[in-house]
Amino acid sequence: MVAGGALSSAFIPVFTEHLATDREDDAWEIFSTMANLMLGILLVLITACWIFAPQLVAATVPGYVTEPGKAEYMPLVVQMARIILPAQLAFFMGGLMFGVLYSKQTFAVP
Repeated sequence: MVAGGALSSAFIPVFTEHLATDREDDAWEIFSTMANLMLGILLVLITACWIFAPQLVAATVPGYVTEPGKAEYMPLVVQMARIILPAQLAFFMGGLMFGVLYSKQTFAVP
């Protein structure tokens, strides 16, 4: 939520300014650059988190590694973390699309 808010607060004013000054082509170029750059960064981060999911889960939820009776659920927790990771791309793109809709003053869809 914090990342989406930061993205919207930085993206919406710039995109809106370009639309208001009849530079729509530049606005869409900014959108494209932002989307491609952030998608590339997110893909790298998601891939790293996917690879190191067991270590990340162990670091964030140490009880699953040490407590008897819970350690057996560790592979399931790692599997669920790996299932959820790709959704971050959709959350990012959704936030960017909402930013475009807000800039175009389309409030009914969001």
